[in-house]
Amino acid sequence: MTARGPGTINPMNDDATIESVRDRLREFAVARDWGQFHTPKNLAIAPPPQTMS
Repeated sequence: MTARGPGTINPMNDDATIESVRDRLREFAVARDWGQFHTPKNLAIAPPPQTMS
């Protein structure tokens, strides 16, 4: 088993809810300023990953 840092989400934790995971993912994206890449234009022209295989 690999070590996890403080504040990481354990997928085997029964206390994790969809809402808590969603909130952590939003915090993760905001901390990295990913919103700048998620414009409607960028999302419309990005090919789905399934088309790449």
